[in-house]
Amino acid sequence: MSDIIQADIIQAQVITSYGSHGVVRTENGELLECRYRRQLGRPLCGDNILIKADYQVKQASLEKILPRHSCFYRGDARQRKHAVAANLDQIVIVVCPYPSPPSHLLDRYLVAVENLNLKALLVFNKTDLKATQPEISERMQIQFDYLHSLGYPVIQTSCKSPAGADSLEAALNDKCSILVGQSGVGKSSLINTIFPGRELQTRTISNATQKGKHTTTATTLYFLPESGQIIDSPGVWEFGLWSMSARELQQGFIEFEQWAADCKFSNCLHTHEPDCGVKDALDAGILPKSRYLAYTQALSMFSE
Repeated sequence: MSDIIQADIIQAQVITSYGSHGVVRTENGELLECRYRRQLGRPLCGDNILIKADYQVKQASLEKILPRHSCFYRGDARQRKHAVAANLDQIVIVVCPYPSPPSHLLDRYLVAVENLNLKALLVFNKTDLKATQPEISERMQIQFDYLHSLGYPVIQTSCKSPAGADSLEAALNDKCSILVGQSGVGKSSLINTIFPGRELQTRTISNATQKGKHTTTATTLYFLPESGQIIDSPGVWEFGLWSMSARELQQGFIEFEQWAADCKFSNCLHTHEPDCGVKDALDAGILPKSRYLAYTQALSMFSE
């Protein structure tokens, strides 16, 4: 008779989740395929859960999803909240000159981050393209400089050289971070640069399900060599916000607060009202026009 108890209730962390099942990592580092039960909900990548483990067949079943201290969402086509990953400390937003980011993409990410009470780290990747994409690069640099002046940390990196890799690695240590951004910005390449063992972890995760292709299309958590965790999310072409009030939207534009104190009306939308402090800042050139347009376009979308 085996000395191993085959139905232990233990804690584990979700490494990647495919809907009805996923791969989890136990506290002793073992990877198990875990089946979910519909009535218990669908765990997210990064969730801490209780499982019933059967070590003999290296499988488990979900018993309980433990409380989350944070969750990252995106908006779907109907402006509904769609959960992406759980128990995060910071959102690493990666953009680059090519493919150039859609209009106001970075602003929308920051609105989400501020409303979810998370931290943002901005990464200007593919800086080696500045010479071949000068106009886009200059426009992006101006935007990054402005956001940095608001207090957002900025790191410049290149997938073709180690530039910025040490700074990025230091910013990821001791935290659980998710890399987000459109397809082709180099998120996976950045991870490979600071974490050469990623491919080994990918193969190990794939072996847990015998479905290797899933790890290229699913949100997946990796353990960094020193400390910390990093979640690689599939690239997107757009990032949509969920439906929110004007007050919630304004919360995402953190610089508005100082100028809103000068608005005549306490519920000012900063669009058509007289004596508006935010519009005064825009007219004075303190508030960039592109930043203001990002706000008004989002506001009109939620008002439709």
